[in-house]
Amino acid sequence: MSIEYLPGLKPGDKIDLDQLPSRRFEKERGPRPESYRPELRERLRYMAARLNDEYDRSLCSHSGHIETGDRADQEAVSVREEAWAAEQGKDREEWRADREKSPSGLAEMALTVLFDKILRDDFIVVRASEYDDYENGADQLIIDKETGAVICGLDDVLGHVGDDGGEKKAEKIARKMKSGGATIKYGATVEHGRLVSKSLRHIPMFYFSLSKEELGGLLPAVSGDSADLARTEKEVFSKLVDSLVEQSEKFSRDESLHPKLREKLKSFYPSLSKILDYKQNL
Repeated sequence: MSIEYLPGLKPGDKIDLDQLPSRRFEKERGPRPESYRPELRERLRYMAARLNDEYDRSLCSHSGHIETGDRADQEAVSVREEAWAAEQGKDREEWRADREKSPSGLAEMALTVLFDKILRDDFIVVRASEYDDYENGADQLIIDKETGAVICGLDDVLGHVGDDGGEKKAEKIARKMKSGGATIKYGATVEHGRLVSKSLRHIPMFYFSLSKEELGGLLPAVSGDSADLARTEKEVFSKLVDSLVEQSEKFSRDESLHPKLREKLKSFYPSLSKILDYKQNL
């Protein structure tokens, strides 16, 4: 009995490679996640320019990171990156580009753009300095323009279907909170209506986790030019706010936390209430 590997194909017929199942599947998958990197970089560049202009100061770099001001700390960042690049047989610029194109790098960029898009009227959303990213494990800072309250966020992306990395990230955040919360050398807060640069200690830290499937839906939405929110943006923001509420309630019940961290958690409640209002009004 003969086996028909390609139904309908007769000897001598020309094979259209684009019609092979694997090729059709590749085409149906759509753009690769890293293809959205240029648009995300442009959104962050615009965000940084807007914030720098709004507060009449050089707060953010073009990538949306708070500037690492001290020359010694800048050198420490360079040394770390060069060492990591060498381990992978790359130069520093190549390593930085690959890191930014990774799922976790794209997620950090996309979530920063999303939070800024929704919360910008009442909150300053920035990426933590590269120094604080490497030394203190902080990805984003969200600063209440009215109260000056600051929270830190981390994100994670895993490739497993239905797994957004929440359980693993929760354990890491719990350890950080048990140790007194986040320390941010290059932080900022609002005092008497003015943005003030200052080091911060005992800052509440929360995680923002996405699966690769959720990231795949979010990337085209946050990369677009529309000022209106897409359904995917609303869904992701609602999920992250629900997670934020759950985490804050859990930590507020933990009487073993450092007193100053518990105080910062309490001062965060008015900000959380405003964030919930944004969710309800989507």
